[in-house]
Amino acid sequence: MTLREALPAALLLLALASPQGADAAGLTESQGRGKRIYLEGKGRDPIRAALVGPGLKARGSGFPCVNCHRPDGKGIREGGVTSADITWFHLTKETTGPRTSGRVHVPYTGDALRNAVTGGRDPAGRELNGAHPRFDISPRDLDDLVAYLRILGNEPVPGVGDAEIRVGTLLPRNGPMAEAAREVASFLAAYFDGLSARGGIFARAVRFVPSWYDASRPGTAAEAARGIAAGDDVFCLLACAGVSAEDEAWGVLGRAGVPVVAPLIVPPESGHWIDRNTFYVYGSFRDQARVLVDYLADDLRAGKGKVAVVAAAGKASTGASEGAVEQAARRAVPVAATETYVPGAFDPEASVARLRGKGVDAVLFFGPGEDAGEFLRSAARAGWHPHFLTSAAMAGQTMASLGGNLSGKVALASPVASPDRGSREFADFEDAVAKTPGSGRHRSFQATAFAGAKLLEKGLSQAGRAATRGAFVSELGKLFAFRTGVTPPLSFHENRRVGAIGAMVLRIDPAGRGFIPAGGWREPK
Repeated sequence: MTLREALPAALLLLALASPQGADAAGLTESQGRGKRIYLEGKGRDPIRAALVGPGLKARGSGFPCVNCHRPDGKGIREGGVTSADITWFHLTKETTGPRTSGRVHVPYTGDALRNAVTGGRDPAGRELNGAHPRFDISPRDLDDLVAYLRILGNEPVPGVGDAEIRVGTLLPRNGPMAEAAREVASFLAAYFDGLSARGGIFARAVRFVPSWYDASRPGTAAEAARGIAAGDDVFCLLACAGVSAEDEAWGVLGRAGVPVVAPLIVPPESGHWIDRNTFYVYGSFRDQARVLVDYLADDLRAGKGKVAVVAAAGKASTGASEGAVEQAARRAVPVAATETYVPGAFDPEASVARLRGKGVDAVLFFGPGEDAGEFLRSAARAGWHPHFLTSAAMAGQTMASLGGNLSGKVALASPVASPDRGSREFADFEDAVAKTPGSGRHRSFQATAFAGAKLLEKGLSQAGRAATRGAFVSELGKLFAFRTGVTPPLSFHENRRVGAIGAMVLRIDPAGRGFIPAGGWREPK
């Protein structure tokens, strides 16, 4: 796979924009309904939450149990407040001294737990922390919730049986990503069939079970995600496509503790706040912008001259713009101007006039490709030829079509790196591609899915035959410089859920044959 072959698919990353109802297999009907209350705050009857401290009342869906007590029920410390471990073993165990919460009381019973949920008091009659909501919940919904809490932390592992592990995904059945989604699905199904034929993982076969959603209808990806979260048909999701970073589906999966490996999107950020159960392969637009500033400082101008940052309004472009400004300050690159415009209302001639008048000689541009092209054409008509740096995922297609007189000073950050062609892993990838029917136009997406499959294998192997979702997430979070053959080495830790933070810088081939790399993979300095 050459860089020129990989890039067209990489450009689609920006377009990766979006339930089937199911009872949780292995749970009773009451436990399944209780699990929905725990995860979503929704029961058969309306549920209301009251916050004693601020005196607020809201729908129960705004304060589901999982937000504070986490999917495994073990709680978390956040904002100076420690939420309790509410696994049944912990609640009902005998103890002679203070519990981990610092409280002294007899073990919880079902009735005591009902009183805690509705009345906000522990078995000793003392009030719970004011941050804990008091819930107005019907008796039958409360019975369902208690039924689920009795098995919380000890329920069957979703998607794991004696003979197989089931791995799912979210894919669009229609829309611009449909063909790529079908080829990714075919590739992964064939890959896991081969893995299973070789003995699988701890003698379990790996079965790939896609969930398809209607990309023409808003909300259908989140609907499918709710079905996955409420059931236990799959262990984790792999290589989800067509679901934008802002889609509600990610929140649904995150709250339910469903691991997601190698989603085919550019993450919104690369920092500590990313959901800890989601593991991205490539870095955010913010990180790509930082790499472009490093390239500007180190390879083009050694930090001399003036820079302008121009960005369309929107989460991705704003993140890139902020990353560029932050890195410019870090590298002592002077920023003469920052401009934000409304998509569809860009005035390239006015922007060119303003920036040229300020003595700018390099422009970092983050917006749609057509706007980037118009800016360069307006600059050329004005006789101004600044360095022009942008994201391949945002504007690469337009940049590739520019004439030679416009493209000479263009550089692009691509989140996709050249593969390690001499590696055993790359040979495995090539073998899997050869066995997969399809157009061959989506090898870059297949490569990212392959990297995710390798991460999945490694995480499951490290977690052991008795793997749980929590153990799997923990093991993936310890990987350092993990080699896939088709990506840079991937590393994760507790505050890092992006494996390859950085980008490759590309230049436009003057011979008109696409893009050529300006050096190797770069991590922001």
